[in-house]
Amino acid sequence: VVMPNHVHALLTPYPGFELENILHSIKSYTANEIQALRGTSGTLWMNESHDHIARDGEELVRIQEYIRANPEKAGLSSNEFVLNTARYKLH
Repeated sequence: VVMPNHVHALLTPYPGFELENILHSIKSYTANEIQALRGTSGTLWMNESHDHIARDGEELVRIQEYIRANPEKAGLSSNEFVLNTARYKLH
């Protein structure tokens, strides 16, 4: 979900790919695209991230629900955020 001042994403890195490098790539690409659309330059994203590891199916579902509910919890109307959903299939 893309919120007005932050982003929530749930992903599973492929073996051999480090989360730090994936996040850098996402932030770099999106910052360049956003800056091009806005006709601006400079720092867009903060260097920090708050990552969590889902250690079991129950925690994964809890994190999915937290992300899904975040816009409503923040009191946003539907035109103030972007939400794309997918469900992880638990084995």
